Amino acid sequence: MNFLPFIMAGQHGLSATLETLELMEKEGIERVELGVPFSDPVADGVTIQLAHESALKEGTNLKAILQLVTDFKKSRPKIKITLFSYFNPILQMGLERFKERALAAGIDSLLLVDLPAELGAQLFCDQLPLVYLASPTTPLDRVEQLASQTGPFLYYISRCGVTGAQAQLPPQLLADLVQVRQRVKAPLYVGFGIHCGEQIELLRPYCDGVIVGSALVKLQGDLEAFSHLLKQLHISSVEQSCL
Repeated sequence: MNFLPFIMAGQHGLSATLETLELMEKEGIERVELGVPFSDPVADGVTIQLAHESALKEGTNLKAILQLVTDFKKSRPKIKITLFSYFNPILQMGLERFKERALAAGIDSLLLVDLPAELGAQLFCDQLPLVYLASPTTPLDRVEQLASQTGPFLYYISRCGVTGAQAQLPPQLLADLVQVRQRVKAPLYVGFGIHCGEQIELLRPYCDGVIVGSALVKLQGDLEAFSHLLKQLHISSVEQSCL
């Protein structure tokens, strides 16, 4: 199973983000979901909302994040970066300028949480693969359509609501994933609420990857604690395949 960590760019400063990216690369993480701070993150819970605020107070913006990725990828070209953003920061930069800079920086794919799939396909075409989102309320025909057009994976939201670690997975989730898997050929990743190895182990038969955000974001200011949790989650995601 693949493990995809999410971090917020610029939380505690971009130099701290660079340290965190370097740590994840050393731990063998193959893909990182890198958040772009925004003032109105309606899809995010309290932990990631606070990370948005912290990054904005540090003066973090999209231009600086793309430069950070450019510098990071010069010496670490293999690690893949999925840029997670709301659409407004991209509009502020200018769509064509953003696409040019993102491609030059080595961004692997985009996840634009508030951009409809149809509009995204028109605006980005094949230049930057878009990761699409599906949820428990998405009709299966629509899930199948999104999966046929998504970038490196389809992001399945585990529950209705906002991001944030949850003690238990939604009771209907596994049954939902069985139905989705019957219709979807693209790699299927599950996110929202996942924060521990036990949950990863439970999800293993039902998806190709898990996304962990809030639990890691909460520790971004403490590199030692972040590293400890990252290792635990990464080991949990791969240990079955090593047996």
